[in-house]
Amino acid sequence: MSPHVTVPAAMQALKFHSTLKIILVGNQTEIQKYLPETPSTYLDRIEIIHTTEVVTMCDRLHSCFAFA
Repeated sequence: MSPHVTVPAAMQALKFHSTLKIILVGNQTEIQKYLPETPSTYLDRIEIIHTTEVVTMCDRLHSCFAFA
C-alpha cells in the first residue's frame, strides 16, 4: 500500500494506543511527506526502515525472497 494510506492509519493507531510503537517500511522520502505535522510524541514511537524495492499484492511469494 501507498504511504498516503498507511501513514495516516499508523497515526490513528498511535492516537488510540499510547504504548504502541510502529515500524514503517518503504521509501523514507515518500513516508516523510505524510509526517510534517505529526506531533513529536508520535514521532518518538515511529521507526522508518528505508527500502528501494516494493512487493505488491500481485507479486508471487517466491519472487519476494532470495533463496540460497
